[in-house]
Amino acid sequence: VLFRRGLCRSLLGGLDGAKADLDQAAQLNPKPIPEVLESRAQLCKVVFLEVLQKELDGCRGLIQLISVKPKDDAVRDVLESATRTAASRGVFVERLEVPANLRGFYTTFKLAQKLHQQVLLDLADYAGKQSEESITEARLNFGEALRQLTIAKSK
Repeated sequence: VLFRRGLCRSLLGGLDGAKADLDQAAQLNPKPIPEVLESRAQLCKVVFLEVLQKELDGCRGLIQLISVKPKDDAVRDVLESATRTAASRGVFVERLEVPANLRGFYTTFKLAQKLHQQVLLDLADYAGKQSEESITEARLNFGEALRQLTIAKSK
């Protein structure tokens, strides 16, 4: 129950609550049996693939909005929310115990996840400075995040 609640909190951007749930779950069950680890990792795989795909689909539009309206408060709010949820999910993924048979997927997924986070950081930098380099980096990292997610889906 705590693990799943932590997963939900991480997907909603509740980093502190997700960490607390994961810590408490680890205290209650410090050495989960392999079947539990497998089940958790499989559940997260399905959820994370769908969520990251949707976020990257939305990120495409966000890149366009930021490039046109970098000072718009509504656009900045969307960017801030996306950054918070991506960071929360990133911490959850890093803390997830992954069985050997899913390590290939998670290695690739983590790269896609980190690239997505970098895109959002690049966009925030662009919104603050209007640096062409930042928006270019965001677009490059976005393309690579999509590529890595495609590779992860095939594993």
